[in-house]
Amino acid sequence: TKDGGSSVGSGATLDVSEAGTYKVSISNGSCTKEDEVIIVSGSSVTTTGASGCNDENLTLSVNNPVGGKTYKWYDEETAGSLLHTGTSYTTTFSQSTTVYVEEASDGVETYNSSILSIEEGMVWSTAGSEFTVRCAQMLVVEKDLTLKSLRLMVKADAGITFTTKIIDASNAPNFSNVDEIGPFTVAADPGAGQYTINYFDFDVNAQLTPGTYLIYVEPEAGDEEGYALINDTYQEDSESGVFTLKGSTFQAGDASGDFPSFNVGDEGKDWWTAYGPFVNWKIETGANASCGRTSATASVVSCGPPSITIVSPSNNSTFYTNNEINFEATVTDESAVASVTLEVYKGASLVATLPTTKDGNTYTATWTPTEAGNDYSLKVSATDDNSNETQAEVDFDVDINVNSTEIISASSVNVYPSPASTHFNVAFDVLSNNKVEILILNSVGALVNVQKLGNISGTQNISFDASEFANGLYYIKIKSGDSMITKTVNISK
Repeated sequence: TKDGGSSVGSGATLDVSEAGTYKVSISNGSCTKEDEVIIVSGSSVTTTGASGCNDENLTLSVNNPVGGKTYKWYDEETAGSLLHTGTSYTTTFSQSTTVYVEEASDGVETYNSSILSIEEGMVWSTAGSEFTVRCAQMLVVEKDLTLKSLRLMVKADAGITFTTKIIDASNAPNFSNVDEIGPFTVAADPGAGQYTINYFDFDVNAQLTPGTYLIYVEPEAGDEEGYALINDTYQEDSESGVFTLKGSTFQAGDASGDFPSFNVGDEGKDWWTAYGPFVNWKIETGANASCGRTSATASVVSCGPPSITIVSPSNNSTFYTNNEINFEATVTDESAVASVTLEVYKGASLVATLPTTKDGNTYTATWTPTEAGNDYSLKVSATDDNSNETQAEVDFDVDINVNSTEIISASSVNVYPSPASTHFNVAFDVLSNNKVEILILNSVGALVNVQKLGNISGTQNISFDASEFANGLYYIKIKSGDSMITKTVNISK
């Protein structure tokens, strides 16, 4: 049966998928015994995962770990290999990985008392007389432990309904409640002899901290003489550093107050020694495992060095002195870009570190050369937030712009709008009557359009249809004789 309900199965085994208290009855003719199995839900452990790069340590951790518990990490949900022991697991994961942690058994030790039953030659008597209204046993606890189970000596022909009580006797006679287990019922066996004892084992599972405790039977009214004591017996059980189970019955002649009138000085008195009412004490130290394992995931991305694409200028492009050059680069990284630097070199010498404008992943800068040379280069350096660094470089030339200001006013040159979607205009002033050409080159330096204007002078404004060009960066070169002024325009439709 489950949770006191109707039958959920029969036979020697039962598969269950729900938490609950299951009671099993085993019968042989008229003899029936019962026991309970408590099934709990999955692991009570919760975890926190981590995310980061494939080249850095990531830490998976147990949420709110319990002191004294041991946590073990595995590579499989069941079985598998042990990876680590501890409340957290730190390592470098090459890819996204799920591992599993369980609250493991740790230092579990089980102890049993010496007296398991009324041995041959021992004499027993019932409790409940005027001197033994209540009978207790003393357990001195020296380290955290669990009182797992007890065995009560029951008069077979009487039976008993009882509750087991645990009280703190560290400051006797000022007792305080600690735990209460039950009630339990042991049915009477009318056919049993007057001097027959049955043994009733029951789970306690009381967690006790260091201190002195009295543990006794509180019978239901009318059942005061339903349990037994072993007479003339003094048997002390002790485990060094763990517990001492005193060998006497601590008797109380009065149970009318909040607590029975136990006298902790009763131990080992010559005029009355007895053991009980419990035998077969089972005590456990350490921590048992919880049910199942809990997953924790490390989400990993490749965080190699940043990727750099120099959009402009194209390699080996030619520019002219006193004309502005537009530089553009895109920088991406799976993590985050920390810094980007654009620098102009002439040979091995640094000429300029450029103020840079950022728009998303695009970095732009401008620079106007004043000296010709065929050994210029643009160097782009990028660093991500994991200190990975990448560099990219393109070469370009700068030629002398011969007498450009004598024909075309450099300050008047304007290409707009940029970016352009439907059209763009090239505006400039021609200072003297000359033949003028407008050359349009794509980002790799290929000529895609030429507009020959013939002999002209004065202010000019030439419009171009943007639909005739693919999206991208274009160089606009205004040429007259040997002079040339270069501007750029972005087409984005």
